[in-house]
Amino acid sequence: MKTNVPARARLAVVLTAAGCTPAPHAPPAPAAAPARSPPAAEAIEPVAARLYRLLIGRYDSSAQAASDAEFRVIHLSVCPADAPDLGDRVLYVEQAAAEALDKPYRQRLYVVEAGAKGPASARSRVFELRAPEAAVGACARPERPRFAAAD
Repeated sequence: MKTNVPARARLAVVLTAAGCTPAPHAPPAPAAAPARSPPAAEAIEPVAARLYRLLIGRYDSSAQAASDAEFRVIHLSVCPADAPDLGDRVLYVEQAAAEALDKPYRQRLYVVEAGAKGPASARSRVFELRAPEAAVGACARPERPRFAAAD
């Protein structure tokens, strides 16, 4: 079923359903663009490029934790990463409990690429790091994190 809901709004629904909300220090979301007719097919941003762009940011589950004592506050940081052996759209993803931000319990590289249906679909491949301790806090650093095939 097709929907007219903007991709950013759909992503927000998915993240909210997962208990994530933008962290207070995250940049504000851009204002909604006025309604307009769809662009020509060749001008539409490929889904994988749009998904890559929309995933970047900092998220946390503080709202969910505040409303339900069974949940902890978890922080999720997602930033662009250089990993030439993996492709052009690589994200470094770090997940940590609020009380231990310097000790993430999950660190991954996500490669976002066109899916089986070409530019109209997307898929992600997920990779573990061989030396995750070296990447802790990478999204907070001024330089883009870089990973080699041996990482």
